[in-house]
Amino acid sequence: MSASNTWYSERPEPEETLRGILRRRGGGAGPGNRPGLVYELERPDGSAVPVYGPAAVEPLRSLVGQPVTLTGKLVDLGAEGFGVEVWIDDAARPPEATSANGD
Repeated sequence: MSASNTWYSERPEPEETLRGILRRRGGGAGPGNRPGLVYELERPDGSAVPVYGPAAVEPLRSLVGQPVTLTGKLVDLGAEGFGVEVWIDDAARPPEATSANGD
């Protein structure tokens, strides 16, 4: 791991490889808006988890609707009122598209 962002590297959760379909999230501007949560990962079981990575917003744009492989941490922010999110290290290799069968 080459994390240089303390918000990522200081989290105790293990880094994982996650696969699913990248989707754009609904929502909009407002007092509780978090601009880094533009996308979500629809997992093979049908659940969806928001994807947080401020520097990944633009690189992910071209991958919406495609199967992707993300390397990140599943972070549970339930105590803060948010739930589980996938955090992507801004300093890491960009997320990539995968084939429909996960290759």
